[in-house]
Amino acid sequence: MVALLAAPAVAGGVGKAVAMAYGAPVAARGIATFFDTQFQTMKASDNAIVEQTGRILEAATLGYGIGYIAPVAIIAAGQLILGNPLGAIGTVGSAAILANPIAATCAAAGALYYGYAAMTDAERTQLIESLAQGLKVGTQLVLSILDFFLTEMKKALSSDMLSELKASVAEYAATFGNGIADITRTVADKLQMGLSQAYDGAIYLRQNAGEALASAAVSGSALAGKAFDQLSGMVGNHAASKKAAAMLPDSNNSEQSEQS
Repeated sequence: MVALLAAPAVAGGVGKAVAMAYGAPVAARGIATFFDTQFQTMKASDNAIVEQTGRILEAATLGYGIGYIAPVAIIAAGQLILGNPLGAIGTVGSAAILANPIAATCAAAGALYYGYAAMTDAERTQLIESLAQGLKVGTQLVLSILDFFLTEMKKALSSDMLSELKASVAEYAATFGNGIADITRTVADKLQMGLSQAYDGAIYLRQNAGEALASAAVSGSALAGKAFDQLSGMVGNHAASKKAAAMLPDSNNSEQSEQS
């Protein structure tokens, strides 16, 4: 799994960090209004995963009656599991969220669903304490919020929907240089990720093989040309030497002429 990040130490804690990640829309309307609007949009979506995730996040918001703290705890936990350094302005995480806020929310929900269970007890404790400190609430409240969300997700999503959600988590995790196996830690995902990397490597080699061969052919042709030029020079020098030798007087004939 990716290294678990501590809750961002920015003014306002986790809530401010999530607000910063979602950018201008939150700044313009406030975080509570922003998420209320987003959840309504998600509930009206034709995509079943988006629709159900919106309903569960809204239920957490209304059920706990503590404003945006419940959904922020859920979203922040998921983003941290993905490896998003919340609170760092201008990061790739902020850019990805701004590009598609609803997809980012669903990816965070999926990362929490798949990553939380894969954590060690110590990692879960660290996550909960970090969120509690950043949100200025008790650890038991954070634990209750996360447990509620995970239970409702398990009840609401079918196996096909979970598979689709997992794929979106993998895509979003790649933004931070991580794979799905870094989140789930399952042997199957590790094998799949290894095979995928091997396949990508094979495709790269195949795509670049022609260029490599052409480069080798050019290099070989250049070497052959140089060798030919050198050989031609040697032959030319040899021929010139023979011609020069033929023009010199024969030493035997010269001696005979002197004796006469």
